[in-house]
Amino acid sequence: DAIIEQEAPATPVYENYRFDGWFSERNGGGTEFKAGETVFADDTPKKYYAKWVRQYVVTIDTNGGPQYGDPFKVDTGSKLSQPNASYT
Repeated sequence: DAIIEQEAPATPVYENYRFDGWFSERNGGGTEFKAGETVFADDTPKKYYAKWVRQYVVTIDTNGGPQYGDPFKVDTGSKLSQPNASYT
């Protein structure tokens, strides 16, 4: 058996999504392929699918008050905590 080394592809970029790895099933299930792992070639073609997690940009609007942090990204389904109310 021959061993062929192949670099994993560069991390793909898809606007408003976070790349979450390469998987053997289209829906992000099955086996995850991690960089540096060995995949054994046989007569079955290998196909890996990118898993994407939708992200949204959150901006805190202080309604005329001082700026509260920079905009940040969150994954779909993430829970956010309300900033602590304080006066200065």
